[in-house]
Amino acid sequence: MQNFDAGYDLRAAFPDYEKYFAEWRFRSQQAREQLPCLLDVSYGERPRERIDFFRATAQGPLLVFIHGGYWRSLDKSDFSFLAAPFLEHGVSLALMNYTLFPGTTMSEVVAQVRSGFQWIANNAGSIGISYSSVHLAGWSAGAHLASMIVVEDSCDVSLKTPASLLVISGVYDLRPLLLTSANVDLALDAAEATGNSPLYAKALPRARATVILWGARETDEFKRQSALLHDAWRGTIDELVSIEIPDVHHYGAMHALGQDGSMVFRTALRLLNVLHA
Repeated sequence: MQNFDAGYDLRAAFPDYEKYFAEWRFRSQQAREQLPCLLDVSYGERPRERIDFFRATAQGPLLVFIHGGYWRSLDKSDFSFLAAPFLEHGVSLALMNYTLFPGTTMSEVVAQVRSGFQWIANNAGSIGISYSSVHLAGWSAGAHLASMIVVEDSCDVSLKTPASLLVISGVYDLRPLLLTSANVDLALDAAEATGNSPLYAKALPRARATVILWGARETDEFKRQSALLHDAWRGTIDELVSIEIPDVHHYGAMHALGQDGSMVFRTALRLLNVLHA
């Protein structure tokens, strides 16, 4: 039986991840100290059902971001560094936490982030985060979760549709994870993996514009995952674009989202209708 650890063990594949984590945390601490923010807003009763908001000075787009960490690690606070460049362009930011493995199920986590996104869309204005449009983004495990939000199968017409979706270096077919050591924590079975994979969702994606990004130095499995999502969603979304980012790996692609002027950041601004050239 094939083992997929080589394709999915990203910290082993890119051991310089530690320098990225250290810089993100340092810059994130600065952001929380220096920028207008509202931290640890509750969207539910569980301890990690919390959101950090960073407010732009004028009403504009609101970007909801879901962090990665293989569904098992990291925290919204590690990604506060994204706030500075987005606020400079008039974009408010919401960073969402969710329950980490072990000790939960993928179905529960997917339900959490769906609830969290809808809570933001319905309540951000009442806590002082007014917005003209709401957008969704995620990296790694967060890209998977963001994708699951837009394929929510519900007849509830009150559900907010994100104006755009940006997914970076995600896993969109969970079935290969059954054959990785990560599944000791994730405890996926075939039904849970298939039912929580955006590739096999019964509902069509609801985002009006979607960009799928990955780094040119990703593992072959992560490149394949992005290609699979593009193929599955082609023809179902008005604007669907796939972009390989030159010269970066899994962590470098995420890092670039917080760098004003990078290809990743400029792509995000275009989705947000902030940058038109």
